[in-house]
Amino acid sequence: YWSRPSSYVRLGGAAALVAAILLLPGLLHIWAMSPRYQGEGLTAEQFVQNYNQFSRFLVWPGTPISQLAPDGTFSEPQRFPAKLELDFTQEEGVLTAVSCAYRFEDSSSNGTTLPIQAFTKTLWSFLYGRPGLSRDELVDLIAQLEDHPAEPLSWSQAGIEVSYQPSVQGYRPTAYSFLHAEGDGPHRVQVDFTVSLE
Repeated sequence: YWSRPSSYVRLGGAAALVAAILLLPGLLHIWAMSPRYQGEGLTAEQFVQNYNQFSRFLVWPGTPISQLAPDGTFSEPQRFPAKLELDFTQEEGVLTAVSCAYRFEDSSSNGTTLPIQAFTKTLWSFLYGRPGLSRDELVDLIAQLEDHPAEPLSWSQAGIEVSYQPSVQGYRPTAYSFLHAEGDGPHRVQVDFTVSLE
């Protein structure tokens, strides 16, 4: 059987088919999470589409998401304890900065969360595919923010600047971005976040 050349062709074809079946889900996963619009010259509208695409990717199909609108507001269901809005800076139609000033104050002893996921989705949707910033470097930047959500972060590379300045009063940071209330108050959270291009 193995002395026939066609046997090796069939074996090679079968091996290629198995490899394709094993690799296809991973390739589809990478494709689905990659922003549609990448690189330089991103507009605010393209950023919004990237953001909403990534939001849909992160949840089960059919799960309602809070859609980002072109004016920087979020639709219901907004999953943040306080109103969150993004501000866009554009020069000649090109998006050059996305920023947010988040404020939350509560007199109860309930815990709260920092809107870290909104900021990480902003970084992914705005910076993915930019020249001088690899995918791994972007993932590392996002991991820094997720691993230490109550700590300030200033980061600069390849003409990109990221500033994340949280101020947490009356809360104790715990896992991920959850904050436990401590004492009678006041309980305040302030976050100033900006990602900009030089």
